[in-house]
Amino acid sequence: MSHTTSPSLYDHFRSILNSLSTEYLVPDLGLQTANFLFLLESPHLQELKYGAPVSGSSGLSMTRHLFDSAYHSLPMGRLLLQHRKGELVDRRLYQVGLMNASNLPMQAAAYSAQTRSKFPEIMEILESLRSANQRDIYPREEWNIVQDLLLANLRKRLTALYERRLILVPCGRFAQKFFRLSQVHSPNWLVVNGIPHPSYNGFSQPRYQKEVAYMKQLFEKVVNKADRQD
Repeated sequence: MSHTTSPSLYDHFRSILNSLSTEYLVPDLGLQTANFLFLLESPHLQELKYGAPVSGSSGLSMTRHLFDSAYHSLPMGRLLLQHRKGELVDRRLYQVGLMNASNLPMQAAAYSAQTRSKFPEIMEILESLRSANQRDIYPREEWNIVQDLLLANLRKRLTALYERRLILVPCGRFAQKFFRLSQVHSPNWLVVNGIPHPSYNGFSQPRYQKEVAYMKQLFEKVVNKADRQD
Protein backbone atom coordinates (compact mmCIF):
# COMPACT_ATOMS: atom_id res chain seq x y z
CA MET A 1 0.00 0.00 0.00
CA SER A 2 1.55 3.28 -1.13
CA HIS A 3 1.37 5.65 1.81
CA THR A 4 3.95 6.95 4.25
CA THR A 5 3.86 5.94 7.90
CA SER A 6 5.18 7.76 10.93
CA PRO A 7 7.15 5.29 13.07
CA SER A 8 6.06 7.00 16.28
CA LEU A 9 2.38 6.84 15.33
CA TYR A 10 2.77 3.23 14.23
CA ASP A 11 4.24 2.30 17.61
CA HIS A 12 1.54 4.32 19.38
CA PHE A 13 -1.35 2.48 17.75
CA ARG A 14 0.39 -0.89 17.93
CA SER A 15 0.71 -0.41 21.69
CA ILE A 16 -3.00 0.42 21.98
CA LEU A 17 -4.08 -2.61 19.93
CA ASN A 18 -1.80 -4.83 22.00
CA SER A 19 -3.40 -3.43 25.14
CA LEU A 20 -6.91 -4.11 23.83
CA SER A 21 -5.86 -7.64 22.89
CA THR A 22 -5.29 -8.59 26.52
CA GLU A 23 -9.03 -8.36 27.18
CA TYR A 24 -10.92 -8.24 23.90
CA LEU A 25 -9.17 -10.58 21.46
CA VAL A 26 -11.32 -13.44 20.13
CA PRO A 27 -9.07 -16.21 18.78
CA ASP A 28 -9.55 -18.14 15.56
CA LEU A 29 -11.14 -21.54 15.97
CA GLY A 30 -10.49 -24.98 14.51
CA LEU A 31 -7.49 -24.06 12.35
CA GLN A 32 -5.42 -27.04 13.46
CA THR A 33 -7.66 -29.54 11.65
CA ALA A 34 -9.79 -27.48 9.27
CA ASN A 35 -10.03 -28.11 5.54
CA PHE A 36 -12.84 -25.57 5.10
CA LEU A 37 -12.10 -22.11 6.48
CA PHE A 38 -14.52 -19.20 6.76
CA LEU A 39 -12.93 -15.76 6.94
CA LEU A 40 -15.32 -13.29 8.55
CA GLU A 41 -15.16 -9.69 9.75
CA SER A 42 -14.67 -9.03 13.46
CA PRO A 43 -16.10 -10.14 16.80
CA HIS A 44 -18.92 -8.40 18.63
CA LEU A 45 -20.80 -8.92 21.90
CA GLN A 46 -21.72 -12.60 21.56
CA GLU A 47 -18.25 -13.45 20.28
CA LEU A 48 -16.68 -11.79 23.32
CA LYS A 49 -19.12 -13.59 25.62
CA TYR A 50 -18.32 -17.06 24.26
CA GLY A 51 -14.76 -16.51 23.04
CA ALA A 52 -15.40 -17.78 19.52
CA PRO A 53 -16.11 -16.17 16.11
CA VAL A 54 -19.70 -15.97 14.79
CA SER A 55 -21.35 -16.93 18.09
CA GLY A 56 -24.48 -14.85 17.54
CA SER A 57 -27.16 -14.49 14.87
CA SER A 58 -24.70 -14.61 11.95
CA GLY A 59 -23.31 -17.90 13.22
CA LEU A 60 -26.80 -19.27 13.67
CA SER A 61 -27.58 -18.46 10.04
CA MET A 62 -24.42 -20.30 8.98
CA THR A 63 -25.33 -23.41 10.94
CA ARG A 64 -28.84 -23.50 9.52
CA HIS A 65 -27.57 -23.22 5.96
CA LEU A 66 -24.72 -25.71 6.25
CA PHE A 67 -25.71 -28.40 8.74
CA ASP A 68 -28.75 -30.59 9.33
CA SER A 69 -31.46 -29.66 11.82
CA ALA A 70 -29.64 -31.28 14.75
CA TYR A 71 -27.53 -28.11 15.10
CA HIS A 72 -30.05 -25.46 14.12
CA SER A 73 -30.18 -23.99 17.64
CA LEU A 74 -26.41 -23.41 17.87
CA PRO A 75 -24.43 -20.64 16.13
CA MET A 76 -21.42 -21.93 14.23
CA GLY A 77 -18.83 -20.57 16.66
CA ARG A 78 -20.50 -22.08 19.71
CA LEU A 79 -20.97 -25.36 17.87
CA LEU A 80 -17.26 -25.62 17.10
CA LEU A 81 -16.37 -24.49 20.60
CA GLN A 82 -18.48 -27.24 22.17
CA HIS A 83 -16.86 -29.76 19.84
CA ARG A 84 -13.37 -28.57 20.78
CA LYS A 85 -14.23 -28.88 24.48
CA GLY A 86 -15.46 -32.44 23.95
CA GLU A 87 -19.07 -31.56 24.79
CA LEU A 88 -20.25 -33.08 21.50
CA VAL A 89 -18.68 -35.54 19.07
CA ASP A 90 -19.02 -35.07 15.33
CA ARG A 91 -16.04 -35.66 13.05
CA ARG A 92 -17.47 -33.27 10.46
CA LEU A 93 -16.64 -30.41 12.80
CA TYR A 94 -12.94 -31.19 12.62
CA GLN A 95 -13.09 -29.99 9.02
CA VAL A 96 -14.39 -26.48 9.76
CA GLY A 97 -12.35 -23.43 10.82
CA LEU A 98 -13.35 -19.87 11.66
CA MET A 99 -11.14 -16.79 11.34
CA ASN A 100 -11.93 -13.09 11.67
CA ALA A 101 -10.10 -10.55 9.53
CA SER A 102 -9.76 -8.57 12.76
CA ASN A 103 -9.80 -10.62 15.92
CA LEU A 104 -10.49 -7.43 17.89
CA PRO A 105 -13.98 -5.88 17.78
CA MET A 106 -14.35 -2.98 15.37
CA GLN A 107 -17.58 -1.69 16.89
CA ALA A 108 -17.18 0.57 19.90
CA ALA A 109 -20.28 -0.92 21.53
CA ALA A 110 -18.36 -4.16 22.09
CA TYR A 111 -16.00 -2.38 24.49
CA SER A 112 -16.68 -1.26 28.06
CA ALA A 113 -17.45 2.38 28.75
CA GLN A 114 -14.11 2.62 30.59
CA THR A 115 -12.20 1.30 27.57
CA ARG A 116 -14.07 3.62 25.19
CA SER A 117 -13.25 6.65 27.31
CA LYS A 118 -9.60 5.60 27.65
CA PHE A 119 -9.08 5.02 23.91
CA PRO A 120 -11.59 7.26 22.08
CA GLU A 121 -9.37 7.74 19.01
CA ILE A 122 -8.89 4.04 18.28
CA MET A 123 -12.62 3.46 18.76
CA GLU A 124 -13.40 6.04 16.09
CA ILE A 125 -10.78 4.62 13.72
CA LEU A 126 -11.96 1.02 14.06
CA GLU A 127 -15.58 2.06 13.50
CA SER A 128 -14.57 4.11 10.46
CA LEU A 129 -12.47 1.35 8.89
CA ARG A 130 -15.37 -1.03 9.29
CA SER A 131 -17.97 1.28 7.74
CA ALA A 132 -15.78 2.87 5.03
CA ASN A 133 -14.27 -0.37 3.77
CA GLN A 134 -14.72 0.52 0.09
CA ARG A 135 -11.32 2.26 0.16
CA ASP A 136 -7.85 0.70 0.23
CA ILE A 137 -6.03 3.89 1.25
CA TYR A 138 -7.49 6.67 3.39
CA PRO A 139 -6.76 10.43 3.52
CA ARG A 140 -6.02 10.17 7.26
CA GLU A 141 -2.64 8.67 8.17
CA GLU A 142 -3.86 7.18 11.44
CA TRP A 143 -6.57 5.19 9.64
CA ASN A 144 -3.98 3.72 7.27
CA ILE A 145 -1.71 2.83 10.18
CA VAL A 146 -4.41 0.97 12.09
CA GLN A 147 -5.50 -0.81 8.92
CA ASP A 148 -1.87 -1.82 8.29
CA LEU A 149 -1.58 -3.19 11.82
CA LEU A 150 -4.75 -5.23 11.43
CA LEU A 151 -3.54 -6.48 8.05
CA ALA A 152 -0.16 -7.49 9.47
CA ASN A 153 -1.93 -9.61 12.07
CA LEU A 154 -4.16 -11.25 9.47
CA ARG A 155 -1.21 -11.81 7.14
CA LYS A 156 0.67 -13.63 9.90
CA ARG A 157 -2.29 -15.92 10.63
CA LEU A 158 -2.90 -16.70 6.96
CA THR A 159 0.78 -17.33 6.25
CA ALA A 160 0.81 -19.97 8.99
CA LEU A 161 -1.72 -21.91 6.88
CA TYR A 162 0.24 -21.69 3.63
CA GLU A 163 1.02 -25.41 3.45
CA ARG A 164 -2.49 -26.52 4.35
CA ARG A 165 -4.97 -27.77 1.76
CA LEU A 166 -7.89 -25.43 2.31
CA ILE A 167 -11.11 -24.24 0.85
CA LEU A 168 -11.09 -20.62 2.00
CA VAL A 169 -14.29 -18.58 2.01
CA PRO A 170 -14.01 -14.82 2.68
CA CYS A 171 -17.54 -13.78 3.70
CA GLY A 172 -18.62 -10.23 2.97
CA ARG A 173 -16.94 -7.14 1.58
CA PHE A 174 -14.77 -6.41 4.61
CA ALA A 175 -13.27 -9.91 4.78
CA GLN A 176 -12.84 -9.97 1.00
CA LYS A 177 -11.03 -6.63 1.04
CA PHE A 178 -8.72 -7.65 3.88
CA PHE A 179 -7.95 -11.00 2.26
CA ARG A 180 -7.07 -9.20 -0.98
CA LEU A 181 -4.88 -6.64 0.79
CA SER A 182 -3.10 -9.32 2.81
CA GLN A 183 -1.59 -10.57 -0.47
CA VAL A 184 -1.24 -14.07 0.96
CA HIS A 185 -1.83 -16.73 -1.67
CA SER A 186 -1.13 -20.44 -1.66
CA PRO A 187 -1.35 -23.07 -4.43
CA ASN A 188 -2.91 -25.29 -1.77
CA TRP A 189 -5.97 -23.06 -1.37
CA LEU A 190 -9.21 -22.92 -3.30
CA VAL A 191 -10.65 -19.46 -2.62
CA VAL A 192 -14.43 -19.15 -3.02
CA ASN A 193 -15.28 -15.63 -4.15
CA GLY A 194 -18.49 -13.63 -3.99
CA ILE A 195 -19.93 -15.03 -0.74
CA PRO A 196 -21.84 -12.49 1.39
CA HIS A 197 -21.50 -12.09 5.11
CA PRO A 198 -24.06 -14.33 6.85
CA SER A 199 -25.50 -11.40 8.85
CA TYR A 200 -29.08 -10.45 8.03
CA ASN A 201 -29.47 -13.89 6.43
CA GLY A 202 -27.06 -12.93 3.65
CA PHE A 203 -26.71 -16.53 2.47
CA SER A 204 -30.39 -16.44 1.43
CA GLN A 205 -30.30 -13.23 -0.60
CA PRO A 206 -31.34 -13.94 -4.21
CA ARG A 207 -28.43 -12.10 -5.84
CA TYR A 208 -25.90 -14.42 -4.18
CA GLN A 209 -27.62 -17.75 -4.82
CA LYS A 210 -25.23 -18.97 -7.51
CA GLU A 211 -22.16 -18.34 -5.37
CA VAL A 212 -23.75 -19.68 -2.19
CA ALA A 213 -24.92 -22.83 -3.98
CA TYR A 214 -21.35 -23.47 -5.15
CA MET A 215 -20.01 -22.92 -1.64
CA LYS A 216 -22.59 -25.28 -0.15
CA GLN A 217 -21.73 -27.91 -2.77
CA LEU A 218 -18.08 -27.74 -1.72
CA PHE A 219 -19.06 -27.84 1.95
CA GLU A 220 -21.10 -30.97 1.35
CA LYS A 221 -18.21 -32.61 -0.47
CA VAL A 222 -15.46 -31.70 2.00
CA VAL A 223 -17.23 -31.49 5.36
CA ASN A 224 -20.45 -33.46 5.38
CA LYS A 225 -18.86 -36.39 3.58
CA ALA A 226 -16.79 -36.99 6.73
CA ASP A 227 -19.96 -38.17 8.45
CA ARG A 228 -20.42 -40.89 5.84
CA GLN A 229 -16.88 -42.26 5.74
CA ASP A 230 -16.05 -45.54 7.39
